[in-house]
Amino acid sequence: ISDADGLAKDFMTGEWYGAAREQNGARTEPDYLFKLPLDGSGNPTTPIDPNGFGTGVSCVPIDTISLPGGPDLVDDLGIDPANGDLYGVANKGATTATRIIKIDKTDGSTIDIGQAQNSAGVFLPDIEGFSIDESGRWLMSTGQDGGSPTTDDSIWVVDPPPIGPFPTPVAATRIAQLRGDGTIFN
Repeated sequence: ISDADGLAKDFMTGEWYGAAREQNGARTEPDYLFKLPLDGSGNPTTPIDPNGFGTGVSCVPIDTISLPGGPDLVDDLGIDPANGDLYGVANKGATTATRIIKIDKTDGSTIDIGQAQNSAGVFLPDIEGFSIDESGRWLMSTGQDGGSPTTDDSIWVVDPPPIGPFPTPVAATRIAQLRGDGTIFN
């Protein structure tokens, strides 16, 4: 694993999960789910856990390529503190709408939740950051390469999806927009 793109802690179990990219230029390889081992104090250490998914199994593929639009980049992970469910954000590049996925923590299989969109119905491309806070609020950040000044470089509060596979848009409200000089606008 050479390109970790997301980390999330399961506060119910103390386990740390990560998504990593081992793709060739054609993007035909999946991203992989891995675990970090814990030291005696419960802190994550490196390298990845060589037995995280069974004896001698250090990682499992995250099945995203079969989802609508074929997203192949898992840019970040979040774990729901209420139930330990693992979610991710995936896309096929900076200018494609980002899909929200639920990831099985044992085998990397996925459920498509839907595409993130803002309150005006505009799909959010280039989501690079994702976390779920202790109250269950979903937070996402968009990068600068989505091609839209109305959605780029912003922090969004996202309505968590209903339980189950509902491949419909998931609404988001921007809470701040970031500028290249580090200025944050609300």
